[in-house]
Amino acid sequence: MSGGSVQVMNLHKSYGDVAAVRGIDVDIAAGEFFSLLGPSGCGKTTTLRMIAGFETPTSGEIRIDGVDVARIPANDRPVNTVFQNYALFPFMSVADNVAFGLRYQNVGKAEAKSKVAEALEMVRMGKYAKRKPGQLSGGQQQRVALARAIVLGPSVLLLDEPLGALDAKLRKTLQIELKSLQESLGMTFIYVTHDQEEALTMSDRLAVMAGGLIEQIGTPAQVYDAPATAYVADFLGSANVLSVEVVASSESGMVSVRIGSDVLRCRGHAEAGADMHLVVRPERLLLEPTAEESGAIDGTVTRTVYQGATTDVLVRLSTGDELVVRRPSEHSGHHAAGEKVKVHCRPDAMLLLPPGAMESA
Repeated sequence: MSGGSVQVMNLHKSYGDVAAVRGIDVDIAAGEFFSLLGPSGCGKTTTLRMIAGFETPTSGEIRIDGVDVARIPANDRPVNTVFQNYALFPFMSVADNVAFGLRYQNVGKAEAKSKVAEALEMVRMGKYAKRKPGQLSGGQQQRVALARAIVLGPSVLLLDEPLGALDAKLRKTLQIELKSLQESLGMTFIYVTHDQEEALTMSDRLAVMAGGLIEQIGTPAQVYDAPATAYVADFLGSANVLSVEVVASSESGMVSVRIGSDVLRCRGHAEAGADMHLVVRPERLLLEPTAEESGAIDGTVTRTVYQGATTDVLVRLSTGDELVVRRPSEHSGHHAAGEKVKVHCRPDAMLLLPPGAMESA
């Protein structure tokens, strides 16, 4: 596979007075696994459909390997799409489903048979070539849909929540398989999902979307550890987001903030007196002091939630806010409702973000 770079420039899409995509810019490298992540209605699927050619932009450019394809028909673009429902022909065999698109290319029977066999082997479905889709599991059907897409040799593969209809355990398995397949092909994958774990597991980079705009683009680690807005922090994984007042700042990139009667130091830049959002992940809070420097907030346990490997301890603060403290279940101990506790927070585990950042949600 060669090529496959995608540049989306100032892309807009409106349906009457409703703006679905409001001017986004994305630069995707050839061979990259890039995800568009966000809740329903954020514009991610509309963006994918415009790249595919199923929707025409109101304005803006879509360049694939430097060529603007925004007004080129879908069948003339070097892309292919895998949908959530797979859209397999029930009356055709697996092999015939995979071969269907080759009918419209200048490919001889022998070459088509070879390409189909190769594509099915890539997704480990070669021995099912003669079966009908109805004789396959959901995961097997998903693999056939992938084979049908990659057999045509597109520069870019577009995937619209292809794992959404599968059970949780199978989804986790196929996430790893899908990433491995993308790496072996060297093909550009653009993946749409509302599932944060999928995006974190598979993506080289991802764009978090809200309200037709992109909130942040980065690697999974960048977006998770250093969210640009409180919306991103809250949407990508679990996050405690508190409203705080800045009481002091320093040139070292640390500030002091007040939560009720408690004062904490955290990362960020803001002037004294500013109202801000404090963001901290549940797994980075502790209920026991450590040797490391930390501040503490007084609170009362409201309940605990057992989740298998982890247990969440919910703590009500004097301000009325509730913090979630996530702990490994084997070390969680027992915290009864009504118990008074101190929640310990390391300064480098907290991030200060500007107010208004939750409005995109």
